[in-house]
Amino acid sequence: MHKINSRISSLIAAQEAVPHRQALKRLHEYHNLREELVAVEGAHAALVEKVEQRKEKAREDAKAEMRGQMVARHAGTPRRGRPGSREKRSPKATSRVAADAVQVLERITQRHRSQAEEARALVDRFAVRKALQQEVTRKALQATTDNDMATLQDLVHEQADHAAKHPDTRDQYTVLEAVDAEGRMPLHYACCHGCFEAGMFLLTSGADPQRSTHAGFTPMHFAAAYGHLQMIVLLNQFDPNLTQLVDSMGQTPLHVASQQDNADCVSLLLKIGSDPRATDRTGSTPLKLTLNSSQAIRGVLQQCVLTTNAPCLRLL
Repeated sequence: MHKINSRISSLIAAQEAVPHRQALKRLHEYHNLREELVAVEGAHAALVEKVEQRKEKAREDAKAEMRGQMVARHAGTPRRGRPGSREKRSPKATSRVAADAVQVLERITQRHRSQAEEARALVDRFAVRKALQQEVTRKALQATTDNDMATLQDLVHEQADHAAKHPDTRDQYTVLEAVDAEGRMPLHYACCHGCFEAGMFLLTSGADPQRSTHAGFTPMHFAAAYGHLQMIVLLNQFDPNLTQLVDSMGQTPLHVASQQDNADCVSLLLKIGSDPRATDRTGSTPLKLTLNSSQAIRGVLQQCVLTTNAPCLRLL
């Protein structure tokens, strides 16, 4: 093709230098060479297309062969020859594949069975633990209510011995933190019923005097609500800040004692540092809560307010 193009270019360049007849002759040769060039280009394009078709067919054959080899490898039988000449799986190979599948299924079943047994054992362990905690809670709360010091001491010592023998177990239970459905612990029960000996034992054993119930009541709130002066003094000796704690309504023990119309309790709380200016969530002070109470409580609160130079009207 390059030679033909060179000849055409040379004829065109020499056309002006030859006579008229020679120009016609060379023009005729030019047209013949052009037709020959078109024919050669067509043959070249056909050859290229044929080569591409053969390459595509070769790629498809290679893919088919690879697929056949992968199928034969997973089936466990060798493949020979062309992709279309797959041999049938022998009975021996079929039985071997089936045996392998059965073994895998047995291993999976055994693993699931062991996991189910572990889960059942864990559920049973939690059930025993919950039953034990419920029984210990019932005994501890009942002993505190009855002021049964012997039973209460036995429960605390038994719990301490169990914790010493099994320091890493998760089944620990704490008698001091045993709670009922309302979140009341043994110390709350002691303050409710005025059990001074039980309260002293619980506090010296490590009970937290600031722990509150679901309603936010602390042991000091219960002692103030039920008017147990000895419990108020005992709690104040362990933590002087208990009179400043509030419940879910924002009320201090002084609010509770004022509502219960207990003049002795109100006087004691004021002496140990309760704030008569404290307000709850509704903005009420202890003096405001005594509008329907006896004059004795109102007189105690007003006297405290006057001694602290606080205007009474601002607390109403």
